[in-house]
Amino acid sequence: MIQRGEEPSCVTYNILMNGHCLDNRIDDAMELFVLMEAKGRKRDVVIFNVLISWYCKSQKLKEAMRLFEEMIRQKYKRNVITFNTLLLSLFKVDRVKHAHELFGKMKFPEVIPNSATYDILSNGYIENNCLVDAMKLICTLDISTLNFGIDTYNCVLDRLCKAGELDLASELFGTLFHKGLVSNVVTYTIMIHGFSKHRNMEKTNNLSLKMEKEGCVYMIGLF
Repeated sequence: MIQRGEEPSCVTYNILMNGHCLDNRIDDAMELFVLMEAKGRKRDVVIFNVLISWYCKSQKLKEAMRLFEEMIRQKYKRNVITFNTLLLSLFKVDRVKHAHELFGKMKFPEVIPNSATYDILSNGYIENNCLVDAMKLICTLDISTLNFGIDTYNCVLDRLCKAGELDLASELFGTLFHKGLVSNVVTYTIMIHGFSKHRNMEKTNNLSLKMEKEGCVYMIGLF
């Protein structure tokens, strides 16, 4: 196309870069990315996100962060996908501090965290044994404009129980009613399994009775 003197559109550049990335030719994709700027083509958040995502998948986080900084420097708009992709990658390599700092760069209302953002943060904190940070995060959900359901809390409860932090799990479980949330069969199964695993039969039995009273059935095959 270029050899014929035809100038590719931004959509075409995006397709070509995606194709190069799928073939593990990210350097070729970057050449097109640089060529776009040289040709005066406007690069948008979608194109940046494509490259950032593939750098992260290729475990080239340094290059991904360099592109993110370029977005800031050249005042390109970032979106929640940009942040979620980088947050997930930072937690995977145990860079919790950097992930925390990156989350702080999400400017409201320009970029609003979504449920995926909070799932990434909660899982990342807990998997890196930063349970205090995980609980602080849960507290921020109360003042968030997002409407989180029981599934988000189930995810955190599950991680806390698996980490052996039953006191923190119990504390969070006890706040669900006050948050206007209704514990479901998954919630109870997570808590019962956690207490049973750590041989706290009194709480296991109490939760089982409460669960039965509310008409829930223990999900044996859940774990």
